[in-house]
Amino acid sequence: MPMLPAAIGIVLDQTEKKILLVKRKDVPVWVLPGGGIEIGEKPFDAVLREIWEETNLKVKVMRQVAEYTPINRLATLTFVFLCKLREGTPQLSNETSDIAFFSIDALPSSLFNPHRDWINEGLKTKSLVKKPLTQITYWATFKYFFQHPLFLLKYAWTRWVKNRHERN
Repeated sequence: MPMLPAAIGIVLDQTEKKILLVKRKDVPVWVLPGGGIEIGEKPFDAVLREIWEETNLKVKVMRQVAEYTPINRLATLTFVFLCKLREGTPQLSNETSDIAFFSIDALPSSLFNPHRDWINEGLKTKSLVKKPLTQITYWATFKYFFQHPLFLLKYAWTRWVKNRHERN
């Protein structure tokens, strides 16, 4: 079954000097909030929904900054939006173990590398970035999990439990 496209948000705080990140439960790394676009849903609507579901925060989409096309089966078509915080109090979800705003100049070392690139491109480029998603490759994934084997085990366990639950 092919993966659904994704909508991701680069969420700025009111000062536009900090970026919202969430720490995933399945792989404990910091990422930009977002997720799968539901069938029939527009990417713009999906990013608003995903940010709300993961953080309990309402945002305003300022513009779409990128559209990344997959080069393999590890990734999916990904739409990235620049957003600004409107209202809400951060609240953890079933997908997140932490939520925080980080200074643009001091992002956490465990930030998922493609997301770091997306932040840089999204904040520096005024036109829509359209390019292949070259950061997510089989080799890069192998190398990442070789460097962080506990993340791989936790992710594998989470996927196994989820698949088992869906079958029952």
